[in-house]
Amino acid sequence: YNNGVRTLTPQSLHQDYVDILPNASMRMKFTDTLQLRLGYTFTRTKPDFGQLNPALNITTVVRNASQPLDPNNPFNVITANGSGGNPNLKPLTSHNYDASLEWYFSKTGMISGAVFYRDLFGFISNYTRFVQDPQYGFVQLSRPENAGEGRILGAEANFQSFLDFLPGDLKGFGVQGNVTYLDGTNRTPNFSQNSNSFTYGPFVPITGLSKWTYNASLFYERNGITSRLSYNRRSDFVNYYGTDINNKQTVNGTLPISRLDFSLSYD
Repeated sequence: YNNGVRTLTPQSLHQDYVDILPNASMRMKFTDTLQLRLGYTFTRTKPDFGQLNPALNITTVVRNASQPLDPNNPFNVITANGSGGNPNLKPLTSHNYDASLEWYFSKTGMISGAVFYRDLFGFISNYTRFVQDPQYGFVQLSRPENAGEGRILGAEANFQSFLDFLPGDLKGFGVQGNVTYLDGTNRTPNFSQNSNSFTYGPFVPITGLSKWTYNASLFYERNGITSRLSYNRRSDFVNYYGTDINNKQTVNGTLPISRLDFSLSYD
């Protein structure tokens, strides 16, 4: 689409891949209340159908001819903006390693700790490019692309228990809390219009991942009453990467977020 006018350009694309997806898991019970879980899986995540859409929506930049352009604004050279999908996307593949230790210290309480590692390739994110097009001129284009190799190293601790040592109806109170640490990086793609090919840059944080996430809840479940007071906080994270007019990488991120929620119901 160009300013609402549809132009059909036939494309013939083909992808063919066969993956064997092995998995293995083990549980070791040291006692009736203490156990260790180990696991390995290989996974493949296909792109969403909308991400594979080959159509581009291009809108020409309209400027007022009576107003002179600011020579200090580099974006004045942009003649059109475009967005769309990418039919050349490959699936995201990942080797996943997990280990968790669980202790069930009472009928209603448990403490667990886990570590995990993801060895992945092809994480899909939206990227902004500036391309020179013979028809539309200098176009700012946004569409999804595959990143290069990446990894995620993480750890989690979790605690949950009813306070059943309390008398009477107070036994319905419970607490829950967990904290998660994630260190996720991958190599972002760099596009060369001259060779019409991609190279991969240095490792940078994966989009959408916070290094730290905290959750804490106080709940009550008894006599038909269900209530929960929950607090959640996540540290800052990257939304997407792009490039500026000078082909230097730009970053769009979100500052830390905290939430407090309360719910109450009676049956």
